[in-house]
Amino acid sequence: MKITFEMLKKLVAEQVVRIQEEKFGKQTKAEDHDDDAEEVEADGYADTLEKPVNHYKALKKEEARLHQRLATIAEQKKRLARKIKTSK
Repeated sequence: MKITFEMLKKLVAEQVVRIQEEKFGKQTKAEDHDDDAEEVEADGYADTLEKPVNHYKALKKEEARLHQRLATIAEQKKRLARKIKTSK
């Protein structure tokens, strides 16, 4: 019996599913687990998200300040290089 491409493809797909089930256990749809989820209020988690967001904003401001400082330093460096070059 010759194995066609479609038969081989189906066989490989079945083996992939079998190996995944062996390795990770049988997977079920997420919809089956919706009723198991515990409902919690978001109030307690507001600070958890607020701190990293504020830190991110502060880092962005610091980055902008450092970019400006770097541009200033580069300009001063350029002027000094020209001054050195013309004084020779």
